[in-house]
Amino acid sequence: MKEEYTIAPVSSQDFSSVVALDRAGNPQSAWIEEDYERVTSSNLCSMWGAYRETILVAYIGIFTLIDIYEVISIITHTEHQRRGLGRRLLQTVIKEAYIATTIKEVHLEVRVSNRGARSLYQKVGFIEQGIRKQYYSDPREDAILYSYPITPHIL
Repeated sequence: MKEEYTIAPVSSQDFSSVVALDRAGNPQSAWIEEDYERVTSSNLCSMWGAYRETILVAYIGIFTLIDIYEVISIITHTEHQRRGLGRRLLQTVIKEAYIATTIKEVHLEVRVSNRGARSLYQKVGFIEQGIRKQYYSDPREDAILYSYPITPHIL
């Protein structure tokens, strides 16, 4: 039996689930519900989630920086990994970038050791742009920078 997931904007009622997912995927995270409320209400940050029925099982957060979407977080609950949710969330952000018309690129970074995420980003079409040396701590590790160019469609 195939599980059904819905991709939709994350609402403030789901911020406690976002915090739980964030802490499970990134134990060093100090963000609390009020932090998500503050950044999303500024219109500089938006979040999309993957829902199984009404339960948030994955999310992606993006900041809008003039003409760039910066992916700040993408996390899937361990019980729901390897089901295409990360790909669907990334594709949603890319689609939203095309709709916005002012966005020229989507950026993200990832730990060098996160081979699964790196493979996903490359399959979706992200291009490796460089390395930030010793970017991550606990453990200290380089970050690989990726971008996805948003090219206008010619009609």
